[in-house]
Amino acid sequence: HCASTILCPPSEPPEPPTATHVYISDDIATLLWTPLSFSGNDPIQKFFVHAVREDSNERLSFGRPPISRLFSFSHLQIFSNYTFFVTAMNSQGNSSASNKIRGEILGGTSCKPPPSRIPNGQVIGTTHVYGHSVTFVCNTGYHVTGKSTTVNHHTLTCLSGGIWDGTAPTCTKSSSSSLSRSEEVTTITLSILLTIATCIIIVVIVYCQSKRRKGRTQHQGQADVDQPSSIPNFASSELNCMHTDNFIYGQAIALQYNQDNRSKMQAVSDEERQSRSDNDALDNVVENTYASINY
Repeated sequence: HCASTILCPPSEPPEPPTATHVYISDDIATLLWTPLSFSGNDPIQKFFVHAVREDSNERLSFGRPPISRLFSFSHLQIFSNYTFFVTAMNSQGNSSASNKIRGEILGGTSCKPPPSRIPNGQVIGTTHVYGHSVTFVCNTGYHVTGKSTTVNHHTLTCLSGGIWDGTAPTCTKSSSSSLSRSEEVTTITLSILLTIATCIIIVVIVYCQSKRRKGRTQHQGQADVDQPSSIPNFASSELNCMHTDNFIYGQAIALQYNQDNRSKMQAVSDEERQSRSDNDALDNVVENTYASINY
């Protein structure tokens, strides 16, 4: 004990410590602090470290010996934010709270740190603990190797086992001959039009061949029938086909028929067929009568 207040100034609560860092790994947070600048003229008896969970105000406090300069909080709630600080205590009481440091508890196991960059690309994101991802992006004119030329990025996620769900990609220069999207659409459209045109040509060719054969058959069957001059030539049709250099061309020619002429032509043809039928029947009667007389 001091003999006078001059030699022993009065004691008071200490000044607060200074929190310097919080290191977080998995569900563990380690808080560090520096020594006191003023102990209140009284020896420090204990430090108290605190962690307050922000979403529930749950508070964790632990006492530490006066020589301590760090403490680790374990089994913290993952995916939660905490505020960490420290206080000091002497015989006169507790100090005010130190500065506060915030930290997020990510939980799980840390993965191997991703590369800071890749050739012909860049890396977005550096957090390599469980649940977090990093994205690799290829530079303009490059794409992810092994994928479509339109894919220029790839994402990896850190799993709970401390491994990434894939490997860092590489970037390959896109071929200058690769078609752009508009060029691909144009190529597909032209292919479709070419296919349609080919189908039309085939149909016209088949139609022309069929009409040619039908025209020859009609011509042979009606060779002995004199058609009136007013009846159009039915060997022709709505499609006039020509054969040139062994290649068949179809040319559509619209024929303007008068409906009355069509009806008249049909009537004339019917009368001729009826007349032939009557003559044939009369010949048969005559032949039968003649044969009966001779018998």
